[in-house]
Amino acid sequence: MTAGVWLAHAGSEVRQLLRSPGYLVPTLIFPAMLFSFFGLTAAHQHPQAAQTILASWSVYAVLGVAFYQFGVGFAQAREMQWTTYLRTLPIGPGPQIFAKLTTAVVFAALAIGILWAFAFITTPVSYGLGQVLRLALALVLGSIPFAGLGIAIGNTVSARTAVPVANLIFLPMTFAGGLWWPPSALPGAVQKISPYLPTRMFGEIAWAAVDGRTIPLAPASGLAAYGVVFLGFAAWRYRSEERRRFR
Repeated sequence: MTAGVWLAHAGSEVRQLLRSPGYLVPTLIFPAMLFSFFGLTAAHQHPQAAQTILASWSVYAVLGVAFYQFGVGFAQAREMQWTTYLRTLPIGPGPQIFAKLTTAVVFAALAIGILWAFAFITTPVSYGLGQVLRLALALVLGSIPFAGLGIAIGNTVSARTAVPVANLIFLPMTFAGGLWWPPSALPGAVQKISPYLPTRMFGEIAWAAVDGRTIPLAPASGLAAYGVVFLGFAAWRYRSEERRRFR
């Protein structure tokens, strides 16, 4: 795979998504908008927790890209004749996959940039360079299992049902994972299951990153286990689709 082919695919992906309001709004706008609904007042009332609150919504922003870029993106690509044509070329699927990964990084950075700009202007929150670097590393590593889950969704459901399926998984998991407001404020029944959800584990890692604490072992191990399951399922679904479409 040459860099030129990969970059050409990535550029095409970025341009296509920039022309898609159905993708731009939930991935780039919703994190900042929902932060204004659920995080803004809390950050003002509890300035000592503002950094943790922003970390939660940063996780939310990254998860949105994982679910919509991979879940919806792969589902739509499976039904495009252009994608089928590309598979007849002697370059293999590698450039397309790496292009999607590159595009996901670009849009995740844009989503977090918009969220942070809004938060830094409207709340007392601020991050030092060390916090930014630790949180960035946590976001990159923590998003890997969810990218696998998104790919699994995208290779399982149709393009028409990908968005509602992604929403039905993404929104309840982020809510129950304690990303919308602190886990202690969740309903009692939800509090009991929250620690076992991968979104809560991702949140715990991000909170530790901005607090300067050592990454807790239990959430990190749990998220890694989810990653093995999600990525394994994604690989199985991808190979199954490849055999069905191109055998």
